[in-house]
Amino acid sequence: MAPHIYCEEEIADLLAVARKLQPHDGLRAATFETLFGLIATAGL
Repeated sequence: MAPHIYCEEEIADLLAVARKLQPHDGLRAATFETLFGLIATAGL
């Protein structure tokens, strides 16, 4: 099975959804948005 290469739109959508994770006053949303952003930037 071939790996899936995410396009810029898919990455932006993923980061937007991660930004909406609950609880809104906690660190979960920021943590996942940062993690996924770093993974995308590193090309992993």
